[in-house]
Amino acid sequence: MTTVNESDLDYWLGEIDPVVLVRYDAQDDKAYWVDIQEYFSGETNREGTKKTNTVYFDPSIIVDKDAIIEMARRKNRRIVELQAFLKEGGPDA
Repeated sequence: MTTVNESDLDYWLGEIDPVVLVRYDAQDDKAYWVDIQEYFSGETNREGTKKTNTVYFDPSIIVDKDAIIEMARRKNRRIVELQAFLKEGGPDA
């Protein structure tokens, strides 16, 4: 687990591109990752009025070749979603 500041979290949640948080465990020589926008979607994991939030890493989700491919897939999906949104007229539609 790791703690993130509320101000950082607000900034990351406003990003168009995926924001991935990576935690490296030097003892095990493994890195774990989480998609911040997905993790906090619906604000179910936000801790209310605190100035920090805790992110828990799933030990089965490690940074490896498959993870990099998945991160690229998520970015490409967000690009397609943004293009569709803009094609429909954006926020004023």
